[in-house]
Amino acid sequence: MPAAVCQERALRDITTDSNHLIFDREVRYADYGRILLDQPTSRFLV
Repeated sequence: MPAAVCQERALRDITTDSNHLIFDREVRYADYGRILLDQPTSRFLV
């Protein structure tokens, strides 16, 4: 496999993982804010 293809795949994987991490944190912080305001959450915090 050419090196350029490997680099593109690695960059795509890193970008995808970072987007998932950011979205997960956003959801957790939103749920934490709901808990502080005594509102129902969308999922359980562990």
